[in-house]
Order: sequence, then structure tokens, then C-alpha cells
Amino acid sequence: MYIDPSFGPRRIFTSSDFFGVLHNLVEVVSFRRDENDEWVPRPALLTREETATLFDAPEKATLYTLRAVVFEPMVVPDGPRHRVIEPGYDPASQYFYWVPAGTAPIQPVEGVENLTRAFSGVPFERQGYRANLMAWLLGAVSADPATQTPFLVVDGNQAGLGKTSVVQSAGYILSGSVPSPIEPRGAEFWKGLSSRFVEGDTRVVAMDNIVNSRGGSYDNETLAGLLTQGASKKIRILGQSKTVSAAGIVFCCSLNDAKLSSDLTERSLLVRLFREKNCPMSPFVKAEAMAHRRAIYGELLWLAMQPAPPVPDSVHPNFRFRAWLSFVMPRIEKYFGALAIEESRTLDDATQELFSWGADNSGVPFHSSEFMSRVLAFPEKYPCLHARISSAQSDKGKVISVGRLLAQRVGDIYSIQGTLKIKLVSLPKDEAGNRYSFEELK
Repeated sequence: MYIDPSFGPRRIFTSSDFFGVLHNLVEVVSFRRDENDEWVPRPALLTREETATLFDAPEKATLYTLRAVVFEPMVVPDGPRHRVIEPGYDPASQYFYWVPAGTAPIQPVEGVENLTRAFSGVPFERQGYRANLMAWLLGAVSADPATQTPFLVVDGNQAGLGKTSVVQSAGYILSGSVPSPIEPRGAEFWKGLSSRFVEGDTRVVAMDNIVNSRGGSYDNETLAGLLTQGASKKIRILGQSKTVSAAGIVFCCSLNDAKLSSDLTERSLLVRLFREKNCPMSPFVKAEAMAHRRAIYGELLWLAMQPAPPVPDSVHPNFRFRAWLSFVMPRIEKYFGALAIEESRTLDDATQELFSWGADNSGVPFHSSEFMSRVLAFPEKYPCLHARISSAQSDKGKVISVGRLLAQRVGDIYSIQGTLKIKLVSLPKDEAGNRYSFEELK
């Protein structure tokens, strides 16, 4: 990395990159004898070969290791608490915090007044979803390499609720700019992601209004892998053999009636919005974020620095982001109430179709074999359930797959369109096997 006086920190990946900037960074001279036979310096230029030799010199190993360049302060563990990194290079975190000339660093601000007001107009379906959003923002200011942040999914029961505005506001708070969304699938996803990593100044990777066709779900194996790759993410640049890494990057998206693959579901944190009838958001979250961004970020830093007890493994035992949960949960729940961690399970495509079937057949007892035959008979109505069951190679395997799915969801309550609540219950077993029923809750 080097500091460009006009543009700030710039990353150097290859000897070709180094060759392109070397003579702007240092003055190279060669010594030659003059007419008096004395050694005098003369301006010189290094060749590409000489630059490559210098770039690959073993002495490069003596330089500081740089995990990431950030443009906002982060917090790092400091004994039992956390501290805010100072401008410049922080050896403990291996982060470089860049503050442009004439700009004051963001300082911690006591309390949560600005954070609360900024999102007070957002129509969260319930307060647990507000707590989830606050937790995601808080987790994003941590530079602890042990902490990985889940995938933020902002969902809603209809268009026009402000899902995109929530994602944009969260991105603006964390980075000082509205994140430009990337395509969520295929080569375009790779291309957008590669450019963000190469630029080196991206903090938030956003995908906006993801559309699933024909009742399908959103699946992205690359994204699922990145979410559990560690705090430092590494990708191969599309069309090249070069890899590039970045740390401190978080991912978020917005969808209508979100439906995700099982891999993405277990890596997600859900924020669900709901209104019976649409109306303007007041106060408008994006305007609040832009007007009070430094104060909101300062409150996140203050929250991060507060002492917090450890979270027992028995709390949300199936949630895979344990270090993140231990960092955010005690700090957020003190001011915003309980997190809705388990609600991300409702994003699972097969679970949604399971309870959709249950809504159509509430109060009717059934065996797992009956449920299986009905689902397999309607692949267009239940495409994700059909695909999951059909993936088993034998009839016995299909029965086992269905039985496991039903057993895992017994006792779960699922809300359909924010109003109808369905619960799966287990009934007494008979000679034909396990029996179940879906009950509509009033």
C-alpha cells in the first residue's frame, strides 16, 4: 500500500502495479563519475525487470502485515473490553485507518439517541427485527479477526416499504457513501465483487431487490462460502489467476417475500418489514442517516466499548456466528431488546413451502408419507420442497428426508404475510407411523 496525496491509500498487488507508481513515490538516482572523476548522482529510471526484482526482494517480509485499509474507526479487543483504533497503522488489528487531511476522526458518542431516532420510522414487523439491524451495524465496526458478520437480509410483505432505503442507510452509516449494488448471480456477481475487492475502499457489498422467478429461491454458493471464510475474505479475480483479499467487508440485500437456499439461510440475519397499508416513512431513515451519520457511528463505537458478559453456548445453540453473537447480543439487548436470531430459519425455501402447504391443510392430520406424495405430485407449486425431496436417490432416502424435515420443524410457528400464524404439531403415533398436523393460531 502507498498513500497517494490526491486520492489517499492505494493498494499494490503486482510488480506491474509497483512499476506504475514507483517513480511517483521515490526518486531513483544512479552514481556516475564526472569529468573530475568524482561520483555524482544522476536521475535514473528502473526497468521493469529491476522493479520486479525489488518488488520480490526477501526484505519485503520485514514490512508490516496489512489486513485492510479503513476510512472509519474500528474497534479491536483490548483485554476484557474493546478500544477504538487510532489513525494510521494499528499493529494489533493490522488495520490502517486513513483520515484525510482536514478531517477529524469520528469519536465515540455516549448513548443510542441518534441510532434510535434514525430508524424510528422504519416499519419493523416486530422489535426483534430492529434489534437485529442494530446488531448487524454494531458487528460491522469490529476488527476482531475472530468475528464474522452474517448476511443481512431485509425482507418485506410488499413493495414500497423502504427495504432499499434501510440497506442504503446502513451502508451509508458504515462507509459514508450509499453502496452501489452488485448483481446477485453468476458472472456479473463475480465481476462486481472483484471490482469492490480491487478498489480496496469498499466496506459494504449490497444487492438490491433480488428477484426469484417461478417460486424459486435465492442461492449463491460463492457468497455462502465467503460468509464463513473468516473475517478476511479472499477471491480470485474474474478471468485472472490473481487473488485479492479484503477484511472488514459485510454483505447485505433486500428482497420481497424472501426465500433463500438452506446454505444462505443458516448464514443470514433477518430484518422483516411489514405494513397493512403503505404510507410515507417518517422520519425518513435515509435522511436521518445522512444528516447524523458521524453521531450514529460514534454511538456504535461507544456501544462496542461497553463491558459485556459472555454469551453461553446454550443461547441460540444452532447459530453459527458465535463470536459475533457474543460481541453484539449483550450490548444490543440492553438498549433494543431481544434479538430475533431464530427468525432467519423462516427464510429457508423448503420451510416456507412446508408451512404454505400447512396453511392449505390446517387441522388435517397426516403422515410423512402422505405429505411426501402430495408434494411430489405438485412440483410447480412446491418447487423447492420437490427439489429437496427428489435429491434423495432412493425411495427410502426420500422418506427419511421428509421425516427429518418435519421432526426439525415440530413446534415452530410460521407467520404468513405477517397475519396468519401456523404451527406444526406432533400427534400420537399410530400403526402407520408418525403423525402431524398444522394448527392455525388465533
